[in-house]
Amino acid sequence: MIPHHSSTILTSERAQITDPRVKELANRIIEAQHKEIEEMKALIKDLQNNREIKSPAGKPAGLFMFFIR
Repeated sequence: MIPHHSSTILTSERAQITDPRVKELANRIIEAQHKEIEEMKALIKDLQNNREIKSPAGKPAGLFMFFIR
């Protein structure tokens, strides 16, 4: 997910936008993506520090491991 969000940021930053409304939208997207990346990094750090990673249902998590590899 982090690479996907990073790609969105790069695409928005590199876009040659002339319309101020579209530029403002791109800036809001960039800001939101940066925040979400920081949230994901914090979650990854928390999951890595928790040796027994469980899903919200309390079962061992398989999908969550995808995000921390």
